Amino acid sequence: MSSNWAASPGLAGSADSPFTFSVMNSSSISIACASGARDVPTVWVGRALAIHRPPTRDGGVSRAPKLWAVTHAVSGLSAGLIRARKSDAIALARAWDDAFAGLSVAARGRWPLAPQWRAALRAVAASGVAIPPNNDAIDPEPSADNDGLPLSLGFARSAGMRCRVAGHADARRPEIMWRGRWWPAPTDADLERWTLDSVCETPDGRTLEPDAPDSWLRLLRIV
Repeated sequence: MSSNWAASPGLAGSADSPFTFSVMNSSSISIACASGARDVPTVWVGRALAIHRPPTRDGGVSRAPKLWAVTHAVSGLSAGLIRARKSDAIALARAWDDAFAGLSVAARGRWPLAPQWRAALRAVAASGVAIPPNNDAIDPEPSADNDGLPLSLGFARSAGMRCRVAGHADARRPEIMWRGRWWPAPTDADLERWTLDSVCETPDGRTLEPDAPDSWLRLLRIV
């Protein structure tokens, strides 16, 4: 899928106002792919989110057990992958549907609920619990006293990967060990883009599906 939040044909919404959405066909949804828009069958459609099987490159959909895609129904763009039972995936989408309905195109990169959404994706995969958004616990914006280190280092340490910060104080290079070599650590913007998209890079620069064994999201155990 594309990483742009351009509205799909026939869907309401603008680049600087919250989306509105009216389901035309609740049994399918148009998703944005690199090759163009594709219609895929859905198992649930709400005001702003839809649950369906992830698309495959051959034009079909994945049949991997407990693997579901959640799509921003208005734009047709991926909001992430869920490894869980269908009922748990739907429960998570229901819990977050209103939050996504109020999301504007222009605010996508600055959405304060994004860290909570990523945590909710991990939680439903790990325990089947659908954690709803909490507007009273929005993570603060990164500040200068945050040391400027990417969140990927913390994920890497939790996943048992070796990490280091090379260079000197004025030109630090956060790096993560993979297959015997040091690679630049993904930035927070990289993680957010890959989490909301349907493709993810590997440390050596390949582009794969987010749940592929060598993808950064899989290596860091985010999916």
